[in-house]
Amino acid sequence: MRKIAVWLAAAALVLGSAAAAQQTSASAPQTSASAPPESSPPPGSLPPPQHFGAARLLFGAAGVTNGLYCAYGYQLANCSSLYQYKQVPLFFGGEIEVGGRAFGVAIGLYDLNGPYLDVNRNFLEPIVDLVLRVGSYSGGPVLRFRLGAGLYVGETGNVGAVGRGGFGITFRGRSALGLAAEFSWEGGGFQGNTISIVRLGIGPEIAF
Repeated sequence: MRKIAVWLAAAALVLGSAAAAQQTSASAPQTSASAPPESSPPPGSLPPPQHFGAARLLFGAAGVTNGLYCAYGYQLANCSSLYQYKQVPLFFGGEIEVGGRAFGVAIGLYDLNGPYLDVNRNFLEPIVDLVLRVGSYSGGPVLRFRLGAGLYVGETGNVGAVGRGGFGITFRGRSALGLAAEFSWEGGGFQGNTISIVRLGIGPEIAF
C-alpha cells in the first residue's frame, strides 16, 4: 500500500507540473502580442498649421472705357462703351482676405493710374468681395471666385460705384509665401457715365 501511495503522489506531482507549464506557454503569446503603449509623435512630425486667411499685393494692367474720363470734360464721341486710349492704364494695390475653410471676405484698396490725351489721371478704388475658395492656403494651389463691389474716387473728388466679379489662383508650396494672379471685370457708373474696367494682376501672397 505504501508503494502505491508513493506512485500516486509522484504521478500527481508530474501532472501538476505539466499543467503549470501548459498555462505558462499559453499565456506567453498574449504578452508578446499585446501592443506597446502609444507614444506622442515627435515635434517634427506634427501636422502643419492651418491657414484660412491671406494678404496679397497685386500689380498689373487694366482696360478702361471712355466713361471714366468723360467726367473730366473730355469731348469724346462715345462716353461709355469704347476703349480708346493710347496707353494701357496700370494699377497697384493690396487686399486682405479672411474667412473659413471655403468662404472668405476680401477687403482691399487699389490705385488706377492712366494717362489720357496727355493728361495723367489717378483713381482710387476700395473694394469688398465675397470669395469662394477651392483648395487650402495651408499648402498647394488655391482657386478663387469672387463677387463684390467697388467705389471709384477721382482725384478731384468725383465718385462712382461698380459691381465686380472675377477669379484668381495662387501657387504655393509648403511655405506661407505664394504667387497670386487675379482677373476681374467691373461695371457701373461714374459721374453719370457708364463704365467698364477689366484687370489682370500678379503679385506675392502670404497666408496667415
